[in-house]
Amino acid sequence: MDCGGSAGHFATRRIGCRRPSAFLLTLVVWAGFISPSGSFAAGATRVLSFRHFSTEGYTRLVFVLNRESNQFRSGRLNDPPRIFVDIPSGRLQSGIRLPRFKKASLARKLRVGRPDRKRMRLVIELRHAEIRHRVFTLPEPARI
Repeated sequence: MDCGGSAGHFATRRIGCRRPSAFLLTLVVWAGFISPSGSFAAGATRVLSFRHFSTEGYTRLVFVLNRESNQFRSGRLNDPPRIFVDIPSGRLQSGIRLPRFKKASLARKLRVGRPDRKRMRLVIELRHAEIRHRVFTLPEPARI
């Protein structure tokens, strides 16, 4: 059951399940700042680092970016259960290490792919299908 969502500056999408309050995975993408002399290509959104926090029944995953990205898209995929976040013109910072999740985390694994030349896809593999998730933006600093 899709519990709504909106596009633009504040995008939230929640996926309902049989036990809606059982689990929550929150993804926040935080836009950091880089000096103008940085070596980043104009127009490219770079993922600078990943952070995550987990307790029983809750996981927060943060993607730190070099700039705001309001054109992202997120969704849910099944078999196996996973969440994706597409970032147009997205790139990973060189040398970045993908996080390792402990068994207490609702996330099993984070993968990075490129469905086409103009999009980077972050895929969060989930431990259970009954997990609700939210992807949202916050201003100052800009975060998804």
